[in-house]
Amino acid sequence: MQVQVHLHCYYHQRHPHAELERYCTSVHYYKRDMGWWNHLRILPFTVCSRPIKALRKTLLQDQYPIIAEVLHTIRIFKDPALQHRLKIYRHSNIEHQYYRALARAERQVLKKLYLYLESFKLLYFETYVKYATQVWAVNRLDAVQLQNRYPKVLNYYIPSFNGHAAPVIKPGTGDYILFHGNLNIAENILALDWIINALQHTHIKLIVAGKCNERSLQSKLKSYSWIQLVCSPDFDTMHQLISNAHVHVLYTHQSTGLKLKLLEVLFHGRYVVCNSLMLNGTAFNANRIWGLHVADRPQDFANTVKQLMQKQCVPDIANRALVLQTFTDSTLVKQISQLLFD
Repeated sequence: MQVQVHLHCYYHQRHPHAELERYCTSVHYYKRDMGWWNHLRILPFTVCSRPIKALRKTLLQDQYPIIAEVLHTIRIFKDPALQHRLKIYRHSNIEHQYYRALARAERQVLKKLYLYLESFKLLYFETYVKYATQVWAVNRLDAVQLQNRYPKVLNYYIPSFNGHAAPVIKPGTGDYILFHGNLNIAENILALDWIINALQHTHIKLIVAGKCNERSLQSKLKSYSWIQLVCSPDFDTMHQLISNAHVHVLYTHQSTGLKLKLLEVLFHGRYVVCNSLMLNGTAFNANRIWGLHVADRPQDFANTVKQLMQKQCVPDIANRALVLQTFTDSTLVKQISQLLFD
C-alpha cells in the first residue's frame, strides 16, 4: 500500500535529518522554544516548548488526516479551524502516570521536582484528548482507561511498530544473561538495581547494554565482577547481543505504555524472564508463550534464571509467530489503513 506522508517535526539540538525526505512527500521542521519561562506556564513544558503557530498555518493548507505522535503534540487539536478534520492521537503512555513514575525513580532533587510538576500539568493537559477523533493506544489497559475518560472519542488498540515481520530465534545455548535499555533514564537504573539484587548470588555473567553515561555507570558496576557493561552499542552490536543471550531479564516498576524491548526479545531472543507488570496491557499470557517466564519475587526470579541457563534452547518458532502475529508491521499497517481510508 502506498500513501503520502507529510511529516512535521520539532527539533532542539538535533539537526533536521535529510534521510526523512526519502520516505516523506514533504518534511516540515519547527524549532522548539526551550526558554525557562515555559516552565512557569499552566501547560506542561513539553507542550509549551512546541509552538503551534507555524504548524497551524501549514496544516490549514490541506484537509488530510492528522496523526499526532504522543500526548504533548495534540495541543493543535483544540483549534476550531480543525474541528472537522480527522485528528488521531497516537498514544504511547498515560503520560502523567509515566512522569510520576520517572519522578519517583529520579535521585536528582531539581529533576525530581520538574518531573512531579510536569506530571501534575500533564494530568490537566490530558483533557485535550477530547478534541481528538480517534485514539490509537499501544496498550490495552490504557485504551480502556482513555475510553472511560473520553467516551465520545473512538479508542483502538494498535501496538507500536517495531520493524519485525517474524520471529528469528537461535537454537543452542548462550553463556550470558542480557539486560538492555536506555540507561540514562532513572527508571531503568532502578530496574537494573532490582535485577542485580535478585541475581547477585548466582554469579552468572550479566551483560548490561544500552545508551548510557559510561563513566558513571562503570563506577556503579565496578564492584560486580560478573557484570559486563556495553555502553551505547550500535544497532548491529545490540542485535547480536540480543540474539546470542541465553536469557533476557526485564523488569519495570510501572505498567503504562508498551515496552518495545519486550517485543524485541520475543522476536529475537531465547528465554525471557520478567515481572508481571511488564506484561500489563499486552494480552501476553506467559503460560501460552514459549520461553516467556514471569517472576515477581527476587528469589523466584533468580531461581528461574538459573534453571533456564542450564537448559538447551530448542525454540518453538511456530508458537512465537502465532502469538506475535498481531505485532508485526504488516498487520499494523492493515489496521491503520482500515481506520484511515475505509
